[in-house]
Amino acid sequence: MDGSGQVIRERLVSLECGVGAARRELSKLRQQICDMKHMLRSEINKIKHLTQHRPNTEGSAVINCSEASRRDSGKCCNVVTAGPIGRKIDVFNELAIGHIESCFKEKNGTPRQAAVCPNTRGVIILHDVFTNPEHSLEGLTEYSHIWIIFLFHKNGGDSTKAKVRPPRLDGRRVGVFACRTPHRPNPIGLTLAKLVDIQKNEINVSGIDLIDGTPILDIKPYIPSYDKPLISEASLLTREARDKPHKATADENKLLASNSVRIDNPVSMFQKTRNEHLSAQCITPVDGIRTASWLNDPPANTLEVQFTEKAEQQLSMFNSRNDERYDHASKWQMCMLPSVDTARQAIVQILQEDPRSVYRRNKCSSDLYKMSIDNLNITCAFEEQTVKVISIEPKHT
Repeated sequence: MDGSGQVIRERLVSLECGVGAARRELSKLRQQICDMKHMLRSEINKIKHLTQHRPNTEGSAVINCSEASRRDSGKCCNVVTAGPIGRKIDVFNELAIGHIESCFKEKNGTPRQAAVCPNTRGVIILHDVFTNPEHSLEGLTEYSHIWIIFLFHKNGGDSTKAKVRPPRLDGRRVGVFACRTPHRPNPIGLTLAKLVDIQKNEINVSGIDLIDGTPILDIKPYIPSYDKPLISEASLLTREARDKPHKATADENKLLASNSVRIDNPVSMFQKTRNEHLSAQCITPVDGIRTASWLNDPPANTLEVQFTEKAEQQLSMFNSRNDERYDHASKWQMCMLPSVDTARQAIVQILQEDPRSVYRRNKCSSDLYKMSIDNLNITCAFEEQTVKVISIEPKHT
């Protein structure tokens, strides 16, 4: 029995060694497959880049549609120039850890800031950066919000300018680093989104300002204790209060006994946003946190959004996955927005902030404006202080 037991133990040890060797080989094969996928994506991007552009005599790209046609149609061209910015986009695109599937399929109508429209939806899909991408998301559900670092992959132009015209300034210029324009020397963006849930290697988020297919460079959890600036107790006192003699009360002494006070929402201290979702959170400004004056009183006004009877009827015909009327084959189905009410709120939130560019606002103000959210193609007309939604048709017919 002892001899047979020894043989069995030796066989078990041999099998364990064999299993270990097989696991190591499988790990190597997985890594090789990931490397090959990365190389394949790189080659595909290069082929797309070559097919979309041809060099002119000056060595830059010739875009297959003119600036005039782009302004007339209101749609962005699905191209990236081959100039310095285009080359940077190609480089950063190779570093992407994933991409987002968004309810915004094009630039028109996409919110300039995520806080403008908290009802928007999107899904971040991780690529094969790791052998098991879902492992990299363990523990992320403990956070309510995440920072998303992304690539402005639709940026055009051979160069960036030191001064730009933010739409909210209605034509006035400001330094590129003093605003959040997407046209930057390095086309990298940062946005804060609400984490809804995680399914395997997919992150469902809401309150986004990204167009469909945006490459994602990194994801970080939002941590209030680190991401909100500390305001000293001295800064909480107004100048008038500091100049006048004052005997501290017992409550004030308790406040001053602590080293610092953390403001719950420092951004809303100064920026009285016009969006109803945020306006209720606005409180009195304090010293220590400053924002540009034009954010408080921008030249561009908030608009009143009106729906025609036709638009209301068309909107009521749409249904979502949560709707009893949901039909996968129906052209009236919505893919990401959870309800018709959410879709209506999203339309209002986007249009009341006037999503038009400065050019369209000043040169083409009488033209109809078209945009899309999820499966909704929206046509509207802008007047002085109002915008009227004329029709809402399905994008997929």
